[in-house]
Formats: sequence, structure tokens, C-alpha cells
Amino acid sequence: GGVRSDGGARSVCDARDAAEGSGTCNYASTVQPDFGGGAFAWLDAEEDAVVLPRAGRLLYFTGGVENLHQVRKVTAGTRYVIGMWFSCHSELQYRDESEAARAHQSKAHAKESEA
Repeated sequence: GGVRSDGGARSVCDARDAAEGSGTCNYASTVQPDFGGGAFAWLDAEEDAVVLPRAGRLLYFTGGVENLHQVRKVTAGTRYVIGMWFSCHSELQYRDESEAARAHQSKAHAKESEA
């Protein structure tokens, strides 16, 4: 994706996965009193929908182009997130953790090659 003027990168999950029913789940755990920035935003041509980080907050959304999103620049502290993707389609299921790790490494190498 492109880069916005506030320093956040636009993101969209694999549209093929979204068409097959997957979603994204982000758990933001931000408890430091000196934390600043790091808001999650769904991008919209008229007005972005912004969700401020808060400990225990859960966001769940489909991962396709209908949910173009970004994380705004962290200005102080560290933003901790666990991102997960789900699907209701058994053919997309990994058999075990090592298969999932190999798939993740393959995608990471493909992204590095594009850069």
C-alpha cells in the first residue's frame, strides 16, 4: 500500500483470502502511562474511523479491500498487537504449526523481493 502523510502505512490483507471468508483480529495491549499515538484507523474517502489503543481492545474485520486500514504513528512508548487471521474454509486450514510457519516465511520472502 501507499504511505499517508501522518507516517502510517496503508494495509490490506490478501483479497483472495477475504473473498474466501477470512478475517483479521487485532488485540491491542497498551498499558504504559507514557504511550502516545498508535491509533488504528479504517480509511475512508470522507472520514476515517479511528479506534484509540486501549488495553484489552479487540478489533475483528474482514481482510479485503473493503477494510483498507492503517496504524497511525506511535509517538511514545511501544504498541503491542497480536494479529490473527481466520477462515471458515477447511481447504485453507494449516495442518500444524510448522506448515503455518513455512507459509508465513514464504509470504515474508515474497514481500522482501517486491521491495
